[in-house]
Amino acid sequence: MKLVLQKLEDVFIYILKCIILTWRYIKSHITRIICYIAAICFIFAGYFVGESHLEAYFEEETAVQVLAKAEVEVKLQEALTAKEDKRVVQELARIEAERIEAERIEAERVAKELARKEAARKEAERIAAEKEKQRKREEAAKAEALRKEVIAAEKAKAAAEKAERARISWMIRAQANAALAEQAEYEALMPEAIVNLGVSNIMQKPGLPNGCEITALAILLNHKGLSADKNVLADHYLRKFPFYAIGKNDQRAGGDPDYYYAGNPRNNSNAYYCFAQPIVSAGNAFLKDHGSSLVASDITGTDEQGLIAQLDAGNPIITWGTLSMGDAFTFAPSAWIINDNGDKHVPFLNLHCVVLYGYDDTFFYIADPLRGNVAFKRSTFMNAYRQIGSRAVIMQ
Repeated sequence: MKLVLQKLEDVFIYILKCIILTWRYIKSHITRIICYIAAICFIFAGYFVGESHLEAYFEEETAVQVLAKAEVEVKLQEALTAKEDKRVVQELARIEAERIEAERIEAERVAKELARKEAARKEAERIAAEKEKQRKREEAAKAEALRKEVIAAEKAKAAAEKAERARISWMIRAQANAALAEQAEYEALMPEAIVNLGVSNIMQKPGLPNGCEITALAILLNHKGLSADKNVLADHYLRKFPFYAIGKNDQRAGGDPDYYYAGNPRNNSNAYYCFAQPIVSAGNAFLKDHGSSLVASDITGTDEQGLIAQLDAGNPIITWGTLSMGDAFTFAPSAWIINDNGDKHVPFLNLHCVVLYGYDDTFFYIADPLRGNVAFKRSTFMNAYRQIGSRAVIMQ
């Protein structure tokens, strides 16, 4: 419609141009011009009336078209919205499907990873268990080898100890034979005694199989005129210290022989000896209990001339030597820990205690609690006496 109006407008302009251009012609043709003018007016009137009707029609048509267009647009929008909703739903469904698939894949991955880790853990446990079994087998093998080594070492040690004991026993028997030879020599010579205090012997057996020291004290006390029983002295006056086990290896511990009798002299085994001080203490305690003015004294370290001087003074002497007055033998396997300071004491196997009561130029006269009154060459006696530490006790 607008295009039509534009055309009419163009026509009108064209007509005006024509009028202007043909003014001369108009002057000569006035009637005709008037007619033209009237026609033009009529045309313009019709144009304006038609334009109003056309505009109204156009506006009405436009409103209808707008409404239709709006309806179309609404429907289109609804369609687009529905399509968008459908697309969104499809997109959400796709995203959800992708999420579910991703979760499934992740779950499968996690499950596989867990399965792998579990398999790795079980494999590690299997390997560890196998290593532990191998370690235990190796430890068992080592323990068995060590046990066999220990058993072999113990057997070797026991065999060595047995051999050493046998050697010492053989030597002690040889010394006993030598002692018998010396006794036979003494009896054959029967030399004149320089001093013979005439001590009466007391045998330590029965009752005190390992009690030569306390029996020697009983011999000395009885010689001094006191009635002393060896068993009473052993039970009530002698300080004793029993053996016991210490440490994880159950090492044997016991008393120091300088202060106690190691074990109990009444026992056949696990009973050893004591040195001078326990005998001095037992003797003085007995003397005190019986109101005696006598005093027992430790004269350890006295040499041969000192011993002879004591005999010359009329004092029998308790002395420490060896069985048969031979060489002293120690035995390391029988050692024990001294209770006071942790030092080890390696015991003598053939220590013996006797009472020296006389002498001549060649022999010492001895009251032996195991053999009775016997004689040993002075050199033989002094060798054994010195090897035990020149230990001696007198009473005066």
